[in-house]
This record gives sequence, C-alpha cells and structure tokens, in this order.
Amino acid sequence: FFRELRLMLCAIMRCAKLLAWVMLVLMLIFFVFGISLTVGTSDFLSGAESVADPRRAALVAWFGTLDRSLLSLYEAAYGGRDWAEFREALGALPGRYMFLFLSYMSFTLLAVANIITGIFVDGAFQVNHNDRETLVSEEFECQKQFETNVREVFHEMDTSG
Repeated sequence: FFRELRLMLCAIMRCAKLLAWVMLVLMLIFFVFGISLTVGTSDFLSGAESVADPRRAALVAWFGTLDRSLLSLYEAAYGGRDWAEFREALGALPGRYMFLFLSYMSFTLLAVANIITGIFVDGAFQVNHNDRETLVSEEFECQKQFETNVREVFHEMDTSG
C-alpha cells in the first residue's frame, strides 16, 4: 500500500514542473482564442443587426469581455458547459468565428488533451522505472550484507581457524 502511495506522490512531484508549463501553454491558447472571439463579438454587437438577434444575450454573457471569453473557452473544453451552446451563440457571428471556435475545440480536445495525458503517463512510468532500480539496488545491498553476516558466522564457527 505505501509503495503505491509513494510512487503516486513521486509521480505528482516529478510532474509538478511539467504541470506548470502545461498550464502556461493552455492559458496562452485560451488567451489567443479568447481575444479573437471577444473582438468578433464586440464587432457584432456594435452593428445595427445585432439588436434584433436573439443570440445577443448569450454572446454578451459568454464572449462580451475577455475574462468571460476565457471562462467560456475553459468551460467548453473541460465540461463546465456543453460546447454546442457556445457554438449556437457564435452562429450569429461571421462564419470565420465558428470555424475558429470549432478549430479551438478540436485542437484542445484531440491534440492538447492527448499530448498532456501522454506526457503524464510517461512521467509516471519513469518514476516507476526509477523506483524499480532503487528497489533492486536496495535488495542487492541487503544480499551483500546477508552474505557478509553469514561469512562472519561461519568464520566464528570454524574451529580449525
């Protein structure tokens, strides 16, 4: 039980630096796509055709400001809200924004998530491999100590000198 717990904690500690870099890259991705969608929403809302559009309220709520856009993109990618809702609201904008959002979802869900998972699994395997080497080394040292102890016992028992 404690070996598995130790391995899990070692894997988490080993991946902490990696996690920080992953978070930075994800924030950069959110930021780039968030700025684009916020600018598109702002342009749409400044036009006269947006007044009568029923999707206006959803666009303001989800993409009206940069912080709302970042939160909406996070929710869409990680299950906080169904991304189809965002897609429907973005339907009021020109088609390039829909393409941008769908590209973001595809990239985030398929590429980034799988790469991050692979990196963390590889890190866990490396921790497990290093732990095995440590265990083998410790076992070898125990066997050497046992051998030394047995030699001493036989040497003490040897009456012929």
